[in-house]
Amino acid sequence: MKREGLGAGFPSALLLSVLMLLAPAGGCRSTTAVLSTSEEQLSAAIRELTRPLPGPMAALYRLQVGSTRTLRLALLADGGWGRMTISESFGSTLSIGAWDEAEGSRILDMREGCRLRTTGLSGELGLGEIPIRRIPLLLGGRIPLEEDDHLDLGRDPGEILIRSAHWQALIRLVPDPWRVCEIRSGDFVVKLSDHSLSVPGRIETRDDSGRLIRLDLLRLRWEIRRKPGKLPEFPLCTADSRLDEGRKD
Repeated sequence: MKREGLGAGFPSALLLSVLMLLAPAGGCRSTTAVLSTSEEQLSAAIRELTRPLPGPMAALYRLQVGSTRTLRLALLADGGWGRMTISESFGSTLSIGAWDEAEGSRILDMREGCRLRTTGLSGELGLGEIPIRRIPLLLGGRIPLEEDDHLDLGRDPGEILIRSAHWQALIRLVPDPWRVCEIRSGDFVVKLSDHSLSVPGRIETRDDSGRLIRLDLLRLRWEIRRKPGKLPEFPLCTADSRLDEGRKD
């Protein structure tokens, strides 16, 4: 399944990249407010940023890949259920990432008609492995923290460290109002900026080749008027046997 132009594995590899991408200058600058933050203030900020989302999340993003290609990314999430779809700006669906408590997580390549063998971000892509279930929390203006995670304060003011059985990340918070502005997991860095309160309006990262991947929020509402139908039953993508098999979030 050789592909031309954007390379083998596109758009599936792109969805893997975006699945947990998710800023330009100014987003994470150290400020006097951060440096003077007490542990008590930071604890209060963590409590604020780990509250439940206001409701089911429906968001639309402009997805910029490098300097040439512009796509759309749609996110629907409600509790333990979610779906993330990448499509041409005015065309067909390219990839779908989906998760629910009953069936776990899966990623579908709609062009090839197959299901990837991974449910997380592959180390071969040079990216971190932010579990797919945490994306709505991050994009919805929350710390991507789950119930069984262990949380510690970082070395620098405004930094916290999240650790779970399969994932860990260093997260940087800034005040006025408190918001997440950066996540580091291994070599993977996500920067968030242009916030409205704690909700980021722009999210940036780079893939393993250094190509910029950027999301710009177009629309957001805390309501899902109708959930999409059941996903097709695709066979595994044979060209992706190099990816981690059977990985769970």
